[in-house]
Amino acid sequence: MTPRVPRGSVLRGWTLLAAASMLAVVPACSVPRAAEPTTDPTATGSTSTGTGAMDCGDASLLRAPGEALAAFPDNPDVDWTARPSGRVLAELVIVSLTPAPDEVGYPEFQFVYRCDTEGPSRIATYALDGEAFVLLATTDALAGEELPDALP
Repeated sequence: MTPRVPRGSVLRGWTLLAAASMLAVVPACSVPRAAEPTTDPTATGSTSTGTGAMDCGDASLLRAPGEALAAFPDNPDVDWTARPSGRVLAELVIVSLTPAPDEVGYPEFQFVYRCDTEGPSRIATYALDGEAFVLLATTDALAGEELPDALP
């Protein structure tokens, strides 16, 4: 037994409204989107690294949080936020790192990377002490670079 819906009922009105709504929504969903631009990663003017087509600055940003965990092993629960630094030091890449929670001893760090064919190598760590980033440590990869005691 099929229930009958009397003419002019509220249910019939809702059915028509739903059908009309679908007519407006379905074409909007099926409109083709503009194609996303594609680029040849090897066509950029960035420094080539050992990480494929990724430029050294990007590779440094990706590596920095993991290196911070290794550099500060007493704080394994700290989350490190890496971002490009606004500072420039010759041809070196500088990455700013902020620990959360702030229990490492300094509120912010800057890792300095040298880029070569093998990719970025961290050569120094600076820490925010007061209002200046002071040299905290260097690595074995330093190999002759002259670094200032504080970042400009």
